[in-house]
Amino acid sequence: MYGKQRGIAEKLKPIDRRLKTLDEHISNAEKYFQYRDIYRKYKQQKPKKQGAFYESHRMELTHYEAAERYLDAVMNGKTGIPLKAWKAERDKLNGEKNS
Repeated sequence: MYGKQRGIAEKLKPIDRRLKTLDEHISNAEKYFQYRDIYRKYKQQKPKKQGAFYESHRMELTHYEAAERYLDAVMNGKTGIPLKAWKAERDKLNGEKNS
């Protein structure tokens, strides 16, 4: 019985690692899309007003910029963010894990 339990645990390790990675990807992609409009408004401001706008929306812009850096590193030059594919893969892996 211990051998079976160990075998199951070994099969779950890569699934858990991939789920952790996918959760991080999805979280950053959602932050990116959520705060993208605020970032665009920030960039459209005149240079003199950008500082005040940044201060009033510091949290949102900081989250956007961090998510953008993360996604740039993850995507390796790809242009589209495959959020739907990541969510589908996460759901599939959760199903495998539960079974």
